Amino acid sequence: MQSQFAQQGSRILAVENRIYEDTKVGDVFVTTTHFDTSAQVAIHKGYGTWEREAEGRSIVGYSSKTDSPEWTKTNGNIFGEYDHQLKIDEIPKHDFEIKFVSGTIGGTGSPATDSSSNAPPNLRTNTVGGDKAHNNVQPSKVYNVWKRIA
Repeated sequence: MQSQFAQQGSRILAVENRIYEDTKVGDVFVTTTHFDTSAQVAIHKGYGTWEREAEGRSIVGYSSKTDSPEWTKTNGNIFGEYDHQLKIDEIPKHDFEIKFVSGTIGGTGSPATDSSSNAPPNLRTNTVGGDKAHNNVQPSKVYNVWKRIA
């Protein structure tokens, strides 16, 4: 009888002391707790080998929708940039008004321009913009994301 109680007690202790591994190898662990090292994550969780995942990147859900961009249809793809220098075809379509001054150059009947009276008109507008990169960062919140690798 004593032996049965001892066995039951041992089994209960084994169950109580068992480490429940809620994150499988290849899965991620997202937390508000900051860990400097993977060893700290292993101590906190009580198991596993870990590496940081998605450092400095937003997480985008996989998409099977036909109207979603192709880059959202491959698990693990990395895309995007923090800043982007807009190209001509990416800026809004616009035009500038060019105002002529009254009079002509050299009496030729040509509008007054930066050109001599012997050359075709060289009309220019003032430049606009600071030529800085466009910020693409969406409103975000930062969490610690760790991937279990063993």
